[in-house]
Amino acid sequence: MAQSEETTSKKMKKTTEHGSILMTIENLYRKCELRRDLKSTNEAKTAASPRNFDNMQLSGENALF
Repeated sequence: MAQSEETTSKKMKKTTEHGSILMTIENLYRKCELRRDLKSTNEAKTAASPRNFDNMQLSGENALF
């Protein structure tokens, strides 16, 4: 019986971890959707993709969009 409770506890913990990960992903997705909606379509069309991904300044600026 103790082993059954331990197994159930482990399964519950794993399910909780997966749920937390999924909620985090959904939250990030919603934030990205909101930012995309706020950004004008003209800005999106004129924004150049960074060619040098090692340039931290450009990476930071693009992350803000």
